[in-house]
Amino acid sequence: MLHVVQLMGPLYHLLAAEERVQAVREAQRVLKPQGTLFAAFITRFAPFRDAAANYPESVLENPTYLDHLLATGVHDHATSFTSAYFAHPDEIVPFTEGEGLRTLAMLGCEGVVAGHEEKVNALHGPAWERWVALNYRMGKDPALRGAADHLLYIGTMATATPLRAGRQHQVVGSLTRRPGCADRLPCKMPGAHAHITSGKQPNLRQREGRA
Repeated sequence: MLHVVQLMGPLYHLLAAEERVQAVREAQRVLKPQGTLFAAFITRFAPFRDAAANYPESVLENPTYLDHLLATGVHDHATSFTSAYFAHPDEIVPFTEGEGLRTLAMLGCEGVVAGHEEKVNALHGPAWERWVALNYRMGKDPALRGAADHLLYIGTMATATPLRAGRQHQVVGSLTRRPGCADRLPCKMPGAHAHITSGKQPNLRQREGRA
């Protein structure tokens, strides 16, 4: 049995709903009662935000497929980017809690700077640190979940004894921060220029599966 289980890929690479359910159940099978599950999702709107920034003309190339992608989240025309499932932010907590998890937190990994991070990441010192703190703060706001490309769900078994509020914050914080970081996520490591965003998004043409 494990203290921590990470699902960093299965829930956005498994196309069938029953397969995603199986992944979560398998994670719970090996998770200790007080253990923590971390699960990553790609949001439904990520490919459209990427297209607007890099390939705005692509919306005319395959409109039927775009409607399919927006309605279902299923990218099943893989070319240079693999098949994927893009989750609607509103479905994640009902999905995980429906499978017996208790939600501790859900964070927008890129926060509101998704697609706008280049100049922020060029900063150093107090200005960069301030942007990290602001972005982490806004990344926890449920109203802004759709603004991020990736979401990180953090939960535990629903049958586990609830932690005190202070202890819950400590668990969520310590397991989502790199060692030595201040009380925010992400953070800059000594001797390195860390970036606010993570995970390069494939372009919409790749997602459409152009002929």
